[in-house]
Amino acid sequence: MNRRSHENRKIMLTEFEKQLDYLFKQHDNKNLNDEECLTHINKLYKAWGLKRLDFKNNGTSQENSIKYLEYERFALTSFPKWFVDERGKGSIITYRQASTSLLIKCVHDGILEIICRGIDFNNYDQKRVPVYTNYTKITLNDEVLLEENRLTWHNSPLKFNTKCFDAQIMYLQVESGTIFDYYPELNVYMQEFKNNLQKTYKKLKKFIKNNR
Repeated sequence: MNRRSHENRKIMLTEFEKQLDYLFKQHDNKNLNDEECLTHINKLYKAWGLKRLDFKNNGTSQENSIKYLEYERFALTSFPKWFVDERGKGSIITYRQASTSLLIKCVHDGILEIICRGIDFNNYDQKRVPVYTNYTKITLNDEVLLEENRLTWHNSPLKFNTKCFDAQIMYLQVESGTIFDYYPELNVYMQEFKNNLQKTYKKLKKFIKNNR
């Protein structure tokens, strides 16, 4: 593990702990009961396990877009209305795999923008907070775009632009990690919360302390 990778993992662990601590503070202050606290913990668990890629084929009309030809099983794709403007229609894909590959087809000539970021996640107060993804390698049609550790979240993404043509096929390979990829033991703790909130919280805090 190189220095950057180590530093990024610690940043992820610190932020994850901070968000979990905030939930238990609300629980201790009686703002959340056990069931409500568990619901928020599960939302946290889901968000921190996901990775997100955005695509936007920027051209001359709203018809500029992409089509997904192949992607990993269980990945979710969408073309949200807010991602449409006079230059084209954008798309989002979320997935869990540490290594994934996509085959996409460009619709009309344009500039394909690839945005690597974290999930859009709001905390208990409905404030957007960082959910980190550490990207390590990105290859587009055999061209290496990234081969180093780059930590991202929703408000601090990693962006690439490439010229594309109508009906052009793009093969994208992405390697990245979430906190659960780097600390798989966390999965066990997150699933144990349903049995005992406080006991699991203390065990998880000890695990985080031992892995700083």
